[in-house]
Amino acid sequence: MRFNTELARKLKFDDRDVAPFFAGRQAEIKSFENALESAEEKSQAVFRIYQGAPGCGKTSLAFHLPKITAETTIFTRFSETDNFDKAGRVKHVPKNAKVVIHIDEAHSMGEKFDGFLKALHVKGVGWPCVVLLTGLNQTRSRVVGIKGLSRLAKDVTINMGAMAHEECVASTIDMLGAIGAIGDREDAARRTASLSFGWPQHLTTAQEALRDELIREEIAGDLSKADFARIKRQSGESRASYYKSRIEHGLPSRNKALTLRMLDALRTRPICMDIQELGERCAQIIESHPQTGRFQILPDQGLDYAEALIQKGVVVETDKGFEIAIPSMGDWAANLSNAA
Repeated sequence: MRFNTELARKLKFDDRDVAPFFAGRQAEIKSFENALESAEEKSQAVFRIYQGAPGCGKTSLAFHLPKITAETTIFTRFSETDNFDKAGRVKHVPKNAKVVIHIDEAHSMGEKFDGFLKALHVKGVGWPCVVLLTGLNQTRSRVVGIKGLSRLAKDVTINMGAMAHEECVASTIDMLGAIGAIGDREDAARRTASLSFGWPQHLTTAQEALRDELIREEIAGDLSKADFARIKRQSGESRASYYKSRIEHGLPSRNKALTLRMLDALRTRPICMDIQELGERCAQIIESHPQTGRFQILPDQGLDYAEALIQKGVVVETDKGFEIAIPSMGDWAANLSNAA
């Protein structure tokens, strides 16, 4: 197979909702398949919550699931603009079909969802139904806070994080095979996967950097001629741009030097057991950080600061406590903070 320059140019890496070359996530897929099986035995909807930090592949997984389920599984997606007319949505569904209702960004869904989800939990839709919710790590808390849903089983929630290195390698090998890259694909895939730190968002940008290198006229798809230093540099710039975007709004954006120091401190002492401890840690760092300029942040805003970091998905709650969502973001902040 010859290198297909035209196909390589057409590869799209800018759609964060779809992984160009999906790999892995077998545990998450198995959990969803189990939900479909359980739905056949119940009149109520079966819930699945996939939660995790921004860029961990939640939405990509949700868009991949329809490709691997039976043809009689019908996916429909709801958002804030829907009126939740379930009858209108499913009246033409075949008798043997299964219905999957997907709600993305479920951690921030408005109160208008509450009655809808409660009705699904209690009555269903008349067909085997799975409710698939994807969002940040506070999604489960948001859902079980709805009156009538507090008794959802623990196994409905999947906490998503980094991919295994071999999964990142497999995805990249698939990409190289699709475009007909010439040379040692496995070696190139491993070198590229290492730039992702296992994070799906970063894997996509690393693959894009590899693609951009291969379509250079002087490279023409030959991996032996590829400049991996250039690939590493482009991938690093993309990661830095993504990290910067996470702190561009709200309270963390008012003093970026303080925010960088905050992330560096949370990196060295990564876990706070509860939100109060995280707020106290933030207050201590604010108090010790010299501030000048118009937008000064006071120590008594420590809890507000902590909550802002959580809402932005920079800090997430795990089974152990609160910590930086993406470890490599802490390293990025440390490098910038120390260079200042």
